[in-house]
Amino acid sequence: MLEQARRPYLKLAILISVIAAGLAGVVQSGALDQLSNDGSANQRTALISIVVYWCFSMLALIVLSKIRSHWKQMLLGIFATTLCIVVAEFALRFLNPRLALPKYRIVYHADLHHVSPANEHMDFGYFHDKRVDVITNEDGFRTKYSVEEFNEVKQRIVCIGDSFTFGFGNQEGRGYPDYLESLLREEAGSDDIAVLNAGVISYSPILELKLLRRDLLKYNPQTVVLMLDANDIGDDYWYDRDIERLKDARGPYGKLVRPDTLQLGAIWRLTSSIRNHEALVAPFKLMNRLMFGKTENPHYYQFEAKVGNITETNRFFIFRHPLEVTRPFFDHSWSYIKQIADECKKIDARFVLVVPPRFQHWNTEECKNNWEGYKYKLGEPHELAMFEYFDEKKLEAEFEVFSLLPQFQATDRFPLVYPGDPHWNEEGNRFVAEHVARLLQDN
Repeated sequence: MLEQARRPYLKLAILISVIAAGLAGVVQSGALDQLSNDGSANQRTALISIVVYWCFSMLALIVLSKIRSHWKQMLLGIFATTLCIVVAEFALRFLNPRLALPKYRIVYHADLHHVSPANEHMDFGYFHDKRVDVITNEDGFRTKYSVEEFNEVKQRIVCIGDSFTFGFGNQEGRGYPDYLESLLREEAGSDDIAVLNAGVISYSPILELKLLRRDLLKYNPQTVVLMLDANDIGDDYWYDRDIERLKDARGPYGKLVRPDTLQLGAIWRLTSSIRNHEALVAPFKLMNRLMFGKTENPHYYQFEAKVGNITETNRFFIFRHPLEVTRPFFDHSWSYIKQIADECKKIDARFVLVVPPRFQHWNTEECKNNWEGYKYKLGEPHELAMFEYFDEKKLEAEFEVFSLLPQFQATDRFPLVYPGDPHWNEEGNRFVAEHVARLLQDN
């Protein structure tokens, strides 16, 4: 009788094994390549995925075949496993409270390409031997101010930019906008001055313009400071290209793949590398492609631009070509900068463009272990071209344009960036804030 009850499961096991073998044959034949963005599916990952899910299926069949005769033991096992998970979760949170925080991530956005999650306290992780938190407001900005609180302050300054404005790698309250607020309050002898950090990692003028129109006008800024980074020129080109490539009814970036944003605690975080293993997620990606066709999988470090007669593959191409060759790319970004200035003019807000250098522009002893070193060398032939360009534009602009190159080249303060990353350290952020404060006060 027992043998008869198990016979259907044996037949299912044989059927599943035949299907798995057939799928393996399909993979080996290369038939999955047509579903790949680059024309070649990863056969090894696909085969591992087939084996893993075959094992899961066999385990499920074994459990189903014994559930009638061993249901008490199985129920006890489920209870014991659940209890262990609960105890382990509390223990992990007690031993390492940061595991209870969601890990910092970006969320892809139909209009703004990507944003930081709103109203979150996140763990940025270790950065040069220190743990970093990221706390955001209702619009995903790394600031202590809500819209209402910011508008209650008499003098309101909004800082826009990329990761340098965001304060990449620095603890809360130690980015240049935070130091700028403290310096301006100290100089004025008043707390009725607020600086909003609206920097977003990997943003550039095209996205900052969208951000200003969409989210920042309600903060009623009286001064807007745009900190322009060297890779913003390439970013603008690439984001503009993505608008044409991805636009649909849901917005210019509507086809971007949304990442998993589910955050369920310490164990969930610890098991993320297992849960997101390619072999486990491959079938779901395949089903998604079969149902909806190929989906874009954006990768910030994928880049390609025709510069003169050369195809460049990273955003720092402006360091390697003379200004007469890269000028169209600078002009492209300048068009968005002028639109930002025009938006500020409409609300009677002062607009200030600040162009800071990268470490190699003032001291090659900084950032000795630069992780971006494969993208650009020290002493590139045209690494100062961007300053030449904006010095020209300063003469014709209807708004203020400042280069921080002279201030950095004149200082003996060291170090101002991290040893393995070109972002400003706490001292570097303080240094930038001092000079931005001086620029705002002197003008």
